[in-house]
Amino acid sequence: MKKKLILAAIIIVIVSVVGFIVYDARIPDLKVEYKKTQIEVIKCPFGWDTLFRGARWEYPVLPEIAKKISAVTVEPNAVLELSFSKKPKSFNVSLWNESREDYPNEENSIKVPSEKGPYIFDVIGHWDNGEVMYVFKINVG
Repeated sequence: MKKKLILAAIIIVIVSVVGFIVYDARIPDLKVEYKKTQIEVIKCPFGWDTLFRGARWEYPVLPEIAKKISAVTVEPNAVLELSFSKKPKSFNVSLWNESREDYPNEENSIKVPSEKGPYIFDVIGHWDNGEVMYVFKINVG
């Protein structure tokens, strides 16, 4: 009986540790929506640590990544809703034109420019485990 209790305790500890590692390793997602239409987002986890290992990637090259994304057309001054699968400690939004510029954001949204044309945005979320960059593209029409 005592052996069974010890074996059960060991199994519970192993399952708990494995579950924690799997949960800890999961890189958060970002969902971007405009009027209930989901906008394609590419996740670039360039610095994410798990309990037993760290992962480091090269800082992504946005113009190359943006070629792989299809743009959603939105109205001028539209508001895009941002929702993370795990709330970050903080996040920054940048707009890519000829260079990368900080872009204003509210707690869970951004207001797109009023001028027509294509726009590439990146959002960098900051967590205890590291940082993740998300990239999306819109067309203001």
